[in-house]
Amino acid sequence: MRQQISDDAIGMIIEAHLEGKKDSGIELLETLVKSGCHLPTIILASSSDIPTAVRAMRANATDFIERPFIEHLLVRDVQQIINGAKAH
Repeated sequence: MRQQISDDAIGMIIEAHLEGKKDSGIELLETLVKSGCHLPTIILASSSDIPTAVRAMRANATDFIERPFIEHLLVRDVQQIINGAKAH
């Protein structure tokens, strides 16, 4: 799966429930991490589900943002990822 991510990628934004399947985005993140991908990742979710948020953070998500989200929170997190990439 790592081969499908651009070498130029500096971070990811993943929907927690891909195609409406509960936690499928978090399963994707867990699979990516196990395969050696350790990019900063923001998980977006349509609801505030504490077990899902905990699972996302345990899978090394950088942040878990619930929809509808406050735009500046997502912008802040993306900016932190960009700044972190520039520092390296």
